[in-house]
Amino acid sequence: MRTCIYYEQDSISADEARRCRALAGTFVGEAVPADAAWSEEIPGSAPEREPDFRSLRYLDVLMPWLIRLDAALEATASGAAWRYNASLPEIGRYELLFGVAAAEQRWQALSNIRRRWNPDRLLWCTSRPGPDRELAALGRAVTGMQFEVHRTSSTNRAPWKSAWQSLKGMAAEPVKRSASMARAALHQPRWPAAGAEVVFTEYFPNSVSSSLPIAEHLAAEHGVRVRWLAGRKKVADALAARGVESLVLPEVLSARTHWRGRLNANQRGVVRGALRTLPEELFAGTGAPGGREYLLPVLESRIVAVWDHAAYWIEAYREAFAALRPAVVLSTTYSSATGRAAALAARQFGARAVYLQHGLFPDYRVFSSFCHDTLLLWGECNARSLTNFGIEPRRIRVTGATIYDKLQQRAPGDSRFPRAGEPLEVAFMASRTGGMMVSHAKAKNCLLAVARAASQVPGARLTVKIHPGDATSLVNEVMQEFPDFRVIRSGSSQDVIMQSDLVIVASSTTGLEACAAGKPLFVLDVIDDPNAVPYVGYGAALNVAIPDTDPAADLKQAIHGLQEDPSLLASLAEGRRRLVEDMLNGSAGNAAEQAAGAVLECLGRRARELAPKVAGE
Repeated sequence: MRTCIYYEQDSISADEARRCRALAGTFVGEAVPADAAWSEEIPGSAPEREPDFRSLRYLDVLMPWLIRLDAALEATASGAAWRYNASLPEIGRYELLFGVAAAEQRWQALSNIRRRWNPDRLLWCTSRPGPDRELAALGRAVTGMQFEVHRTSSTNRAPWKSAWQSLKGMAAEPVKRSASMARAALHQPRWPAAGAEVVFTEYFPNSVSSSLPIAEHLAAEHGVRVRWLAGRKKVADALAARGVESLVLPEVLSARTHWRGRLNANQRGVVRGALRTLPEELFAGTGAPGGREYLLPVLESRIVAVWDHAAYWIEAYREAFAALRPAVVLSTTYSSATGRAAALAARQFGARAVYLQHGLFPDYRVFSSFCHDTLLLWGECNARSLTNFGIEPRRIRVTGATIYDKLQQRAPGDSRFPRAGEPLEVAFMASRTGGMMVSHAKAKNCLLAVARAASQVPGARLTVKIHPGDATSLVNEVMQEFPDFRVIRSGSSQDVIMQSDLVIVASSTTGLEACAAGKPLFVLDVIDDPNAVPYVGYGAALNVAIPDTDPAADLKQAIHGLQEDPSLLASLAEGRRRLVEDMLNGSAGNAAEQAAGAVLECLGRRARELAPKVAGE
């Protein structure tokens, strides 16, 4: 029997491979996700690599399929059922993308395995948590092949835990829904009088640092009436900590809008019915045809949940803007249902929707779907990318990054780098463990390499800054081996960088902060995508391979190179200059003024400051 093994895991140890191979018996091939760590201790040839659901290249292929799917659903006779004065598929586009990626990647991997080996039997070894019914559906979709699922040890450590969490969630949901409806029935909206010229709306607390300088400049320098609308209380708390009042959207909505679960049972049934009428070719996904039995239930559950979420936010922002009547609505999120609903609702009331960049755009088409009228971008490189993907240049203003204005103003410029044996402050700005870019296994490998290298460099003192979105305990667990080094979770990344001589990143945008602050930068090469981590391409950073035979030794040698070679430091400084000019509009420290000027244009006013640059001029 021709048997294949697929390891649906972030990391495969020699023991796990041995157990899976024993279950498979004689096998003709093995495959793993592209991002998985394959132990060098495993004998035999390396496995074939399948696309990883985190891969930007994979998402770039997945998005067009979802857009075709949305268009087909809207073209059905029942398409009007999911238009809440705006297109629910348009609002939920990115949430659906990330919601189906892991499930759809399974179909592509299975399709590739069948094409490559056409086995009689497939052993699917998985450590991924989640409902078994999706893997069962995947097995039912396979014809002419025996499909077996094996749960690896990392999942079997506590098999009861996920089931218990699911049961708790099921029991708590009716209670939460009843309590929410009871509060809403007694609630009366408390909207202030209309008259806000610009409404700033945020859903993510850390975005406040980008948009607040613009709001302050508009109010103080131009007398613009500004109102803050917080998508949740965490944002309101972040604003309150800075002395800014805001309206918490869920707390001021009327009872009708306040109720979650906007799609009733009949509407949900209409969505499911429309999905079942779609042609067979739409159920190939990014894999081979014939995926209806597997992908249909996946899409039914994901689409209903995403569109329900989208319907809530479009209704919420419609009520808000009907009361506030802004002329401009500004947000730092373009991909969340919250930000997309706010943009579409603003346009329905004749307001201009403005997007403020808050993070890097890798050069992929998947990141070019905007609902906003005007885009305030950090640098020319992002403007080039978006115009190449069809965004009209008239919609783009290059203003610089407001979050780096104060950093640029306080940066001392390129300073003397410590020589060998002198005190050396090293900062590792960790990526989010298990996030979009870095798997759990890669995050651990990076952390160990940095800590071991720093421990071998005389005079080096390491500070590890945990990503603010990292809820895991990985960093603290690994760093117990290195008690002399410092680990911090809260506080400003810019403060950490300013106190450092050398900055190390894997995928974090804090590499931009290091360049703006004039700090030498190392990039740990764990992401096979230069678009995602552009620093090395500008010559602004040194690349260190992870994993490698001995990455700690390579990193140690790279540090010694900086200590001994002034020409290398000068080359990095020139690379930083190129990067800052192209990616951060020169980082002149006046991005808030430039962005405020663009908002004034939307209001029909003339700014007293230098007018922002238009892309292409």
